[in-house]
Amino acid sequence: MIASQNGHVEVVQILLENVAQATLISASQNGHAEVVKIPLENGAQVNLQQENGWSALMMASQNGHAEVVQILLENGAQVNIQEEDGWSASTQNGHAEVVQIL
Repeated sequence: MIASQNGHVEVVQILLENVAQATLISASQNGHAEVVKIPLENGAQVNLQQENGWSALMMASQNGHAEVVQILLENGAQVNIQEEDGWSASTQNGHAEVVQIL
């Protein structure tokens, strides 16, 4: 509010981008397909990774959220991005529908 009130365009943009990214990761992890679409429509980077290397696609895949996986892929999510230990979009939890989509 203060940044926008004082006309700090660049600060407002940075804040909005970070909120969009946090929303995308969180919504992907929890399987909220309709919420995932909102940050994507507002400039969130689908392949941006957290400090540990995890992406929205990794979060959705690990938790078996097939609809979210599909949305992320349709928006350019890269399957082969790796996190810090070398893992990519995870199929470790036996989510067959996610595996078929990937």
